[in-house]
Amino acid sequence: MTNYRIAIPSLKRHNALKQLTYKFLKHHNIPDRLIYIFVIDKEYETYKMEFPNCNIIVGRFGAKNNKNYITQYFKQGEYIVQLDDDIKNLYETDANKKLLPIANLKNLIHNALLAIDGEDCPVYGIYPIKNGHFMVRNAETLSTQLNYLCGAFLIYRNSDLPLRSANLIEDYEWSLLNFLKFGKVLRNNRVCIEANTYTLAGGLQYGNNRNKDNKLAEIKKLMNQYPEYVKLTMKSTKQPDIQFVNKKTIIKNPSLTPLPTVVEEDTTNLLHTYYTGNTIMPDIFVRCLNSWIKLEYEIILFTNEKIENLPEGNITCKAVAENVAASPAQRADLIRFKFLSENSGATWIDLDMFLVRKIPLTKNIISSEQPNRSGGYKSSKTNTPNIGLIRLENTSIFKDTTQKCIDLKNHKKTTCYMNLFVRLLEQYDLLKYVVDWHCYCPLDWSNMKQSHKESILTSKYGKEIVSIEQIKNNEEIIGIHMWNSFITKYNLTITDQSCFFAQILSL
Repeated sequence: MTNYRIAIPSLKRHNALKQLTYKFLKHHNIPDRLIYIFVIDKEYETYKMEFPNCNIIVGRFGAKNNKNYITQYFKQGEYIVQLDDDIKNLYETDANKKLLPIANLKNLIHNALLAIDGEDCPVYGIYPIKNGHFMVRNAETLSTQLNYLCGAFLIYRNSDLPLRSANLIEDYEWSLLNFLKFGKVLRNNRVCIEANTYTLAGGLQYGNNRNKDNKLAEIKKLMNQYPEYVKLTMKSTKQPDIQFVNKKTIIKNPSLTPLPTVVEEDTTNLLHTYYTGNTIMPDIFVRCLNSWIKLEYEIILFTNEKIENLPEGNITCKAVAENVAASPAQRADLIRFKFLSENSGATWIDLDMFLVRKIPLTKNIISSEQPNRSGGYKSSKTNTPNIGLIRLENTSIFKDTTQKCIDLKNHKKTTCYMNLFVRLLEQYDLLKYVVDWHCYCPLDWSNMKQSHKESILTSKYGKEIVSIEQIKNNEEIIGIHMWNSFITKYNLTITDQSCFFAQILSL
């Protein structure tokens, strides 16, 4: 899944970052385009030279200031994976207390995002000490009580989160403030971190006068503010430290009578699509349906046709009211927008979308394609939103789009109604849910003719080419839009089973 961003605050550590956190991320195949490094103004050029393909952002000086700025920089609702610049590795422990390097960072992030949404708590951390014996003492793998979340590795949904005010104990303060606001914080007690937190030169604590007296003063201030939660302790080294007390998860509004539990219908494994045409469904549609069936999806197929070659699987065909005056593409758009306007959180997918992996369980998804990078339609935008796959909680935009489709004066000049939807995304603050084009359109429309003849594609309009190996191995690639309109327009057929298109269908 690509609907998260990697945020790394860094100061005077471009070399260390490259050898530690950046190396760790590249080991787990995190692409540079997802990495945002927050630096001070005078170090911008240095970091940009060292990390030319990452996003270098001028942040703020100091730990609390730069971390506060990160939450202000990203939009509300975005998912952020925030890392320190000195991470060596993450480890997970088994039942025998043995620590092993995590096998797949992307899986950890994916599961964390599921926990954030499932627990309705936007903040997720990991165990702060690399000690398998300590870690397994926690009965719960994922705890919700008041625990310390080390700032070296945090995952959160940007949800009007509290701002830090402390300099030396800002991670403790932030853990407590989130606990008080949301009633809990999430911590994975089976995963820990190895980092060079205080042994490297530079770092966000540079200039913070980290010493015993200053730290003690900050602890006492926090203890005075929240005496029922904070206790002062002393380490064996005679350094002051914090211990959280009264750690039980808070039930918000406990005076209210709890509402009965409502079991919501699970719609995440249900795909909706539409077909119109001959009773013999084109082969590309059958192949795409089979790719969904292979991934064990249930399918609702809206159609008024008696399809003779429907593949075997969990497919339910439903008749649907159609605007016969509209073109097939316009008809499909109207049915799509009307259905989604009445079904919050439902997943709509084009019938020519070939799936290679399960669709992420995130609540909001808008697919996109790659813009032209050269030529008359050159664009500097990262993605061009489309409607190949849509899932949204808020249905208001679909109602508005449907009305605009109906009100359009010259329908004959409009091939489809997708652009009416796309133009409304910014107005409804939905651009933040547009996922990267790699996810659902790794095969570009400009390569369609070539993809039916050759095994290796060449760049057109300055666009990036995605190889078959990348589609096989990159977990961020979920599906491939197969562009049936171009297959029909150019009457494309597979003449060689080694061609790019045939290789996709064989996945």
